[in-house]
Amino acid sequence: MQINFNDIMEMDKRFRANLINSVWGVRTIHLLGTRSKENIPNLSLVNSVFHLGANPPLMGFVMRPLTVRRDSWNNLLENPFFSLNSVQESFLNKAHQCSAKYDAEVSEFEASGLTETHDNDLPVTYVKESAVKISLEMRENFEVKSNNTIIITGEVKKLFIDDDYIDEEGNFQAEKAGISGVAGLNEYYNFRKVKNLPYARP
Repeated sequence: MQINFNDIMEMDKRFRANLINSVWGVRTIHLLGTRSKENIPNLSLVNSVFHLGANPPLMGFVMRPLTVRRDSWNNLLENPFFSLNSVQESFLNKAHQCSAKYDAEVSEFEASGLTETHDNDLPVTYVKESAVKISLEMRENFEVKSNNTIIITGEVKKLFIDDDYIDEEGNFQAEKAGISGVAGLNEYYNFRKVKNLPYARP
């Protein structure tokens, strides 16, 4: 099968969204935690988190265009601190529920049944059930002109990870932690480690 650009653009909207979202393979999913100025916590499910660098530790994610109300974005403009929380199979259904569009005054913690926990030093809300909890401070944001999405970058402030999930070389063991991933919008997977290969040299 060969599919060109025009074929893609002529596809049914939902089919096209599923295809283009899933063809890149399985990606990790995270619950993005923010707080409003009224101190209402917000959780949204994101599948676009990416590594930017380790010195300083930077991560980024993509936010959809601001054509509708985006509570996470509004919260970040008021409070630049946020959290990224891993998703495991044990609470996958609850995490998926956070992709629903609730009113701004509704807490996704209450709506999904997930447990809210806090930081003593930073104005950040975490998901208690998550094996990995990361607090970040927004550093930059810029619009992608091609489709009006927004790339947000954040500097890592704290990591909360069980020692058992980090090997002697500092590698995070996603399979051991039970981390889930997604291909497309709602096709969920688990990760399985295949092997550890040495650093490639010419």
